[in-house]
Amino acid sequence: MKILILTHEYPPYVFGGVAYYNFELARFLASRGHKVYVVCGRGVDITKDNGVVIYRTNFPDIPIRSIWYSLSSIDIIMNLINKVDIVISNAGSIYAIHKIIKKNRKKLISIFHGSIESLLSFFKYIKISHLKFISVGDIGYYLMAPLYDRIYRNEIKYADNYIMVAHHVFSEILQLYKEFENKILSNSYVIYTGINIDQLTSYFREQRRRNKYILAYVGRLYYTKGVYYAIKAFELIQNNYINDAELWIFGNGPLFNYIKNYSKKYKLRIKLFGFIPRDQMYNYLYKYVNVLLFPSLYEGSPYALIEANALGIPAVTWDLPWAHEFVINGVNGYRAKFNSIEDIAQKAIKAHSLNSNTIREITKKYDKKVQFNKLLNIIENK
Repeated sequence: MKILILTHEYPPYVFGGVAYYNFELARFLASRGHKVYVVCGRGVDITKDNGVVIYRTNFPDIPIRSIWYSLSSIDIIMNLINKVDIVISNAGSIYAIHKIIKKNRKKLISIFHGSIESLLSFFKYIKISHLKFISVGDIGYYLMAPLYDRIYRNEIKYADNYIMVAHHVFSEILQLYKEFENKILSNSYVIYTGINIDQLTSYFREQRRRNKYILAYVGRLYYTKGVYYAIKAFELIQNNYINDAELWIFGNGPLFNYIKNYSKKYKLRIKLFGFIPRDQMYNYLYKYVNVLLFPSLYEGSPYALIEANALGIPAVTWDLPWAHEFVINGVNGYRAKFNSIEDIAQKAIKAHSLNSNTIREITKKYDKKVQFNKLLNIIENK
């Protein structure tokens, strides 16, 4: 079978977990004997990777990226559409091309990595005093929620099947688009983002060197991902509880310089790694890190949390709706009372004692071989 995957994110152009999801999915489908084409950003070349043919298109690296992507990729997609049997889109990636897909009578499977709740969370949880951490560009992005709502509505209208990456995403989509209730109920599947368990377990051969209390934050450095809260929780831990503790931050984003200056000003033991290769990051996490601080305001299916758990590292989050699906208090981490820096700091210290073998066991259900095979069944039984 010939499959076309449409995504504006694909390594090495990485904005979030969607890029790695599509990378793993494309390779998986190719390994099962399917001909896989990927149209993605950003570039102007055609390459091959492990049986996957990758077409890159250039577009502005500004919001809304999925719209810029769909407008710039129309010609490539029109040239490929008659060569394929099925189109897999990541919700929002077919803004200008859904009619082309349906006109050519191709089955369309749309993957929802979240909902507009990811944008609305900003308005739900922001404090006025925190606006100083938000750039004008970021505020403009959050104000685009109505446009994203329209994009998602079109996706639901034209897609044949919907893949929801978590049960809470399914519930949100159902609640937001009630006019499509019957179609959503009849054609939706909850399939988690698959992680590479084999790769992650390979680090177990390495010797752990956890002589210090080291926390980690993994993700983009912008407000709704919760990095501000991670800094404040760590500051409390270092100053009041464990004075030689360290916080290692993996990722880039608008708050990078703020964190750098703040940690220098208040003499915080914070290491900024920036964006580094994932295998290198996994090695650091497994060898040295005790707890993942993950106070994100919204996640679809949280790659960083699940991968940390797969390495035996507990995670501490806010007690928000999305986290109920992924964090079991006292088992693979803790959910802290939202906005209580004291509570999340205490939970981070407490999480250190959780059993790493139990934590790893929980993540087996997220193995990409398990999750991607569910999607493969939908594709092959079209």
